[in-house]
Amino acid sequence: MMISNASLPNPDHDNPAGYGTDGLLNKSTLYDLQQLKKLIIAGSKITKMETTLKKSSRFHLSEKAKEITIDAVAYVFIALFIYTATDKFWNMEVFVKFMSRLDLIHATGKYIAWLIPITEIVISIFLMVPITRKKGLIASGALMTVFTLYLIYMKIFIAVIPCHCGGVISKLSWTEHIWFNLIFILLAGISIFFSHKNTNITY
Repeated sequence: MMISNASLPNPDHDNPAGYGTDGLLNKSTLYDLQQLKKLIIAGSKITKMETTLKKSSRFHLSEKAKEITIDAVAYVFIALFIYTATDKFWNMEVFVKFMSRLDLIHATGKYIAWLIPITEIVISIFLMVPITRKKGLIASGALMTVFTLYLIYMKIFIAVIPCHCGGVISKLSWTEHIWFNLIFILLAGISIFFSHKNTNITY
């Protein structure tokens, strides 16, 4: 008896790839589909994260804005230091007497009275020159920090003494002067941080 090829079972037709003999997906195929699903979900999450980052990056300061901020803060410090240094030089006799009365430094008050305005002028020059501006900002923050720490010490441990820091600033109370200095320390810190992050700045 002759059996035709058409009557023979076709394994590729009767059991397509991925299916068992019972017509259900085999374990290997199910595992592959689960992994594919996970990859699709992960890809979707990454896409959402990229979209969120792009939206949030719009609120970041541009490199140009950082440069402008650094320059503006530098000019503010220059104005402050030139103003106070000029006033100290103009009223040096009074400033020396004031420094000689201060606790801890009264023995060297005469020398420190001259050193402070000279330091302010030198820092101002550093701030004026682009290549040394970053160093000038660091020095500005350091000098204001020293002033502030000493003011806090005077505020806590010493009787009230009139301030002779220069010009209208002398009219501030000790507490107001501390807050004034803290604002400038914050400005110096922000500018130094921006100068580290801004790759277009070479100073």
